[in-house]
Amino acid sequence: MMQKSFCCAEGCERLVELPTLFCSKHWRLVPTIQRRRIWAASVGGRDSPEYLAAKAAAVEVIAQAEGRRQPNPFPDFQTEVVG
Repeated sequence: MMQKSFCCAEGCERLVELPTLFCSKHWRLVPTIQRRRIWAASVGGRDSPEYLAAKAAAVEVIAQAEGRRQPNPFPDFQTEVVG
């Protein structure tokens, strides 16, 4: 029997077969270049920093496409909360 998990997109309750990350609706929102980064990074293992970063970037793109977040106008500028 195949193991299943929820789609990694925020708020999605669709089940997908592992090792699939996203349901087909959300996977189509991920640009081809980012899809290729996910596939390439998965070779190094699904716990690798490269894979986790590629997955996080895809989740962010989907959230922006669905209007959950606004795109970062300064993608190369990282902010750090100090408190």
